[in-house]
Amino acid sequence: MDDKELPLNVQRIPVPITEIGGNDADDCLRDPKANAELYELEAEAVAQIGKNMEKAKQEEQTNRLVVDDIISFSKLQFPPRKKLLGEWLLSQSIGMVHAYRGIGKTYFALNVAYAVATGGEYLGWEAPNQCEVLYIDGEMAADSLQERIAGMILASEIDDDRNIPFNIITPDRQLFGMPDINTWEGRALINEAITESTKL
Repeated sequence: MDDKELPLNVQRIPVPITEIGGNDADDCLRDPKANAELYELEAEAVAQIGKNMEKAKQEEQTNRLVVDDIISFSKLQFPPRKKLLGEWLLSQSIGMVHAYRGIGKTYFALNVAYAVATGGEYLGWEAPNQCEVLYIDGEMAADSLQERIAGMILASEIDDDRNIPFNIITPDRQLFGMPDINTWEGRALINEAITESTKL
């Protein structure tokens, strides 16, 4: 059994080489030098077991759900959510755009994302700061998406060489198609593209 497969409360202790011949624990006990070395190894093993158990305990506590009673929860203080665009689009918020086909949902989503990424303005809503955006498109052809983005950049009069934290995932750029977000693997791929700087 590999050491990594051993239970947390078990450590493998190598038998020291004795000067009296033999190579089992009984020989070690009869050899003063090997006996002392064996006790030292045993002490190290016990210390390591303690560390393993403490680490496991911490991980168990970390993985547990935090349950607050209503009074305690009402007294907790949370940092205010960051405004991304106007008063309605905040960090950690979830939104849905609904309209009939052809009304302009994609234009709306792109322009909102672009305003957030450039620290600009859209439909009277202002973005107080530039924030990194990850835009995931699941159906539009890449050249059509390019046309719409080019129109936004042209209308905003922003230089092409300006660093805009607007990242795009589109089907035409994927070698194996878009990930299936109904699976753990698909969601993991999306999560890999999300960084600590991604706000939208």
